Amino acid sequence: NACLMYLGRKFNLNPKTDEELSKMEQCLAEVMDLRNNAVRHYYSPPDVFNSGIKEFVEQTIPKSYSKLDDWLAQQKTTFLVNNNPTVPDFHLFELIDQLETYSEVHNENVSLLKPYSNLQNFYQTFQKIPELATYLQSDLHKLPINNPHASFTGK
Repeated sequence: NACLMYLGRKFNLNPKTDEELSKMEQCLAEVMDLRNNAVRHYYSPPDVFNSGIKEFVEQTIPKSYSKLDDWLAQQKTTFLVNNNPTVPDFHLFELIDQLETYSEVHNENVSLLKPYSNLQNFYQTFQKIPELATYLQSDLHKLPINNPHASFTGK
């Protein structure tokens, strides 16, 4: 998170008020919790990975997605902190994008976002940011998500 906050300062992607900075820090922590759970799952040995898919899809993801979906509803904003993208939005988008790839293989191609309308809107809106749309169409976006030692590489 320290690196993300530094990049936010460098590229003017951090909010300006103390209240919004607090929201940013909360959201970074929540997204990092989800990332840590995903990495733990992805890099577990194949037998543990395979036996943990159901729990990951039915418990781990819904726990985090529910919190984030409710947060967006409570804030009444397009993005996590305000109506402009800030650092935690980039982190969350990347993770959702990876989890959508995961769901293609390990959730019968059913989006893990399906029950979460606010997160769906967030994901779709974020994809339309022109600079990001260019990246999403590039070969860089097609690279593996994790290294070959992971049980889930994404490609």
